[in-house]
Amino acid sequence: MHDWRCWVCKGTINRYLRFPNYMAATVEHIIPISKGGTHTWDNVAPAHAKCNFEKGDSLSDGLRGTLIA
Repeated sequence: MHDWRCWVCKGTINRYLRFPNYMAATVEHIIPISKGGTHTWDNVAPAHAKCNFEKGDSLSDGLRGTLIA
C-alpha cells in the first residue's frame, strides 16, 4: 500500500533497518492520537523514525504528508 515510502518526506524506507537507527521504519499517525486520531489502518502510515519524531504531533495535509503549521 505505501510501498515502503515515508509518509512525511516521501523517501524510501529500508525495511531491514531497526530502531534506534534514525532511518528505520516507524508507525506514523496521520492524525495524531493527541489530536483525536485513532490507531487504526486508515490513520497510520510508515515513516522514518527521524521524520516521525521531528513531526511530533503536527498535522499533515493528508496528500503528501506536508506539515500544516
